[in-house]
Amino acid sequence: MTDALSGTVDIGLVSREISPEEIANGAWFLGLCKDAVLPTISANNPYLDSLHKRGLTKAELTAIFIDATLSDWNQIFKGGKSLKIQVYTRSDACGAADVWAGTWAENKKT
Repeated sequence: MTDALSGTVDIGLVSREISPEEIANGAWFLGLCKDAVLPTISANNPYLDSLHKRGLTKAELTAIFIDATLSDWNQIFKGGKSLKIQVYTRSDACGAADVWAGTWAENKKT
C-alpha cells in the first residue's frame, strides 16, 4: 500500500481491509478473492513425521504464533531432541499479521 500511495508502483496487492486514511489518500480497492494465512514447515524438520501423524492443536498454534509460549519442538513432542521452533513471518506492513490475529480473535470467541 505504501508503494502504491507513493507512486512507486501502479498497482498494489494487499491482504487486508483498506483503511479510511488510505482511501482519503487516493487508494481504492477491487476485491478479487479471499485470502488465506497458514503456517508452513520445513521438509527437513526432524519432527515432520510426528507432525504429519499428530498435527498441532489450535492451542499449540496459538502458543507458537500468537503467545510465543511454545518455543521448542520438545515441548510438544516430549522426549525428543530439543529443537528451537523458528517462527518467520512477513512484515507487519503486508497485512498478514493483522489477518492472522483477526482470525485468531474471531475463533477465540466461539
